[in-house]
Amino acid sequence: MKVKEVVLAAAKLLEIDEEVSAYVNEGAGRGKEDAEKLVSCFNLIENDLALNYVSLFEKTLFSVEDGKIFYENFPQNPLRVISVTDKKGERLPFQLFPTEIHVDTGEQEVWVNYAYLPEEKGLLSDSDYQACVSVALMAYGVAAEYCATRGLYTEAAFWGNKYKESIAKSHALKRGGRMQSRKWV
Repeated sequence: MKVKEVVLAAAKLLEIDEEVSAYVNEGAGRGKEDAEKLVSCFNLIENDLALNYVSLFEKTLFSVEDGKIFYENFPQNPLRVISVTDKKGERLPFQLFPTEIHVDTGEQEVWVNYAYLPEEKGLLSDSDYQACVSVALMAYGVAAEYCATRGLYTEAAFWGNKYKESIAKSHALKRGGRMQSRKWV
């Protein structure tokens, strides 16, 4: 999914699609402020999803320097470390520190599985969510943030509810059905 798709969908929900579309597609200046505000709101919503609802995961091979893996070497901004394993896939004990991970191993390279925060996007960027989140879900969240920044709190609450309902529907836990108890026994 492209940021542009979400911005245009949110603009349509907010009924400012004519101006925003003119800026996005033709470079007209009249919708520039709204489009930039919508992109900013997109970045907030993408971070909200990664922090609270749908984590983004990465598994990367790192070199170990004196038993340490430095966060600055991560290709993505790490949110939490899930596991550290050697090349054979065996879990290794690790400790988290403010600037690095300490790993007690003699290995030169280890795999780190971690959740990360998305980087800030521009209008023509791709979202980090390509499969598990719909354009409509993101557009609801962007519309809610946009309304909140404009002081339209009733509208923000409406779109915020749609956003949360969409998250709940699309990411509900899939469990087996329940059989009612036998009342005659």
